[in-house]
Amino acid sequence: MKSQNVKFHVCNNTLTGRNINYSDDLYDVWDDDIVPSGVAELSKLQQDGYTYIKP
Repeated sequence: MKSQNVKFHVCNNTLTGRNINYSDDLYDVWDDDIVPSGVAELSKLQQDGYTYIKP
């Protein structure tokens, strides 16, 4: 999906809390993909006009 310009934001709090090493355990995740807090990132994106839809 990244090749189709889809951006993924990975929560650093989750990585730390679950002891996940993104470079070893996750595919195609880079430093630029990591945000400090997923919840805060969602809030910021909503303020920027994005809509969060939970399945």
